[in-house]
Amino acid sequence: MKKRLAITLIAVLVLTLAACGGGGSGGSDSLSGTYVFESGDGSGIKLVFSRDGTLVTTFVWPDGEEHSLEGGYEIQGDGVIIITDPDGDASESEYSLDGSALTIDGITYTKK
Repeated sequence: MKKRLAITLIAVLVLTLAACGGGGSGGSDSLSGTYVFESGDGSGIKLVFSRDGTLVTTFVWPDGEEHSLEGGYEIQGDGVIIITDPDGDASESEYSLDGSALTIDGITYTKK
C-alpha cells in the first residue's frame, strides 16, 4: 500500500509539473526518446518524448498494471521545460540532461 501511494505521489508530481507546449515550437531532438524511473518493487514511470512535442507518461504499478497519459512538452531556454498534462494544464520545471540521465525537478530517469 505504501509503495502504491509513493508511486501515486510521484504521478501527481509529474502531472503538476506538466505545462503547455501546444502553441510553441514543440519538442527537442536532444530529449527525444524513452526515459525510465524504476523503484525497487517493480513500479516506475516511463517518459516517451517525441520530436513533435508529444510526451507520453506511463505509470507502472508493482503488479504490472500500467496507466498512460498523453500530453506535450516544450523546451524553454536553458534548463527549463514546459510540460502539458492531458487536460492542457501547463507548468514549468527545471531539467538537466547528462548523457543518458534526465533529471526533472529532482527525479532522475535513465534513457533506454
